[in-house]
Amino acid sequence: MKFTREKIIKILIASLIIQIILIILLQFFSYQNIKARTIGKKLIKDFNVNAVVSLEFSTADETFTINKKEGFWLVKMSGKDIPAELIKIDSFLDIIRNLPEGVLRDKGSDPANDVLFGLDKEHYKKITIKSLKKKDIVLYIGDPGVLRGTSYIRINNERKIREIRSVISNETEDKPVYWVRKRIFEDSLISAIDVDKYIIESSLPWIKESYSIEFKEEKDEAGNIINDNFILNPPLKEKMIDNQLLFIINGLINLTAFDYKLDNDLNNLVKLAKVRLILKNGTIYNLTVFSGDKAEPEAYIVSVDFNNYLYYVKESDLKKFAVTRNDMIDR
Repeated sequence: MKFTREKIIKILIASLIIQIILIILLQFFSYQNIKARTIGKKLIKDFNVNAVVSLEFSTADETFTINKKEGFWLVKMSGKDIPAELIKIDSFLDIIRNLPEGVLRDKGSDPANDVLFGLDKEHYKKITIKSLKKKDIVLYIGDPGVLRGTSYIRINNERKIREIRSVISNETEDKPVYWVRKRIFEDSLISAIDVDKYIIESSLPWIKESYSIEFKEEKDEAGNIINDNFILNPPLKEKMIDNQLLFIINGLINLTAFDYKLDNDLNNLVKLAKVRLILKNGTIYNLTVFSGDKAEPEAYIVSVDFNNYLYYVKESDLKKFAVTRNDMIDR
């Protein structure tokens, strides 16, 4: 049979299309194989998140622990216990609880292959899980897997490398500051409707003035009290931006830090602002803003009277509640 140039081209194109389809099918069934083999088979059997009392994170650069003491999670930083972000701890423990067995990607017979999976000593993240059970669980977390949403992992003394359907590779943060609580005020204070009065006395670079924001009881047409009706004292002569006072109060109660100042040293720092928040139930919170130190000269340091921690806070976050009267005007 004689093949024309046109027929040969068509055959080659058809062959290429078939190869592409086969590759797609291979990837699809490879994913299905991982999925099928991991459903219902957990890597850590009978893992009880409530029994966990410590997580130790180790890399080539540093080691730190997160410990549970009297029901509270605390991150150990420079020898000090710093409150942990509970939602992050709970989420991470849930990831560990749901780790599947996965599939074998390397038998581990040749240590030189470890680097291909991010499981050599220079790159892996080691997690030691201590619980009320005597035996520790050790996980070695490598790179994300070839397939999206997978991770390379080793467990305990096993040499074999698994690829598992889990995002633990991306979720294992190896810096202690990631795990600490960033919100400064207590979780019980979540809304401006709890606030009776806000007072600020400031000599910050962008606001050198004092004023107060006070709750004023008013009722709507149905006779119900309006819980978020606030007035400025002294008042503005111009029209104020709608809900501006509400935004200021919420900016304060939702204030977050980006790090903790661990030396507790306020010597040689300039006091720049004092803020007082009085709740309707009589609770009083006092907050003081200081200039930055050598470690964070561009930041500000915040101290409060309801705990013993010092916080590093960005100027942009301070400006959410330290607002000039002039900036409240609706222009």
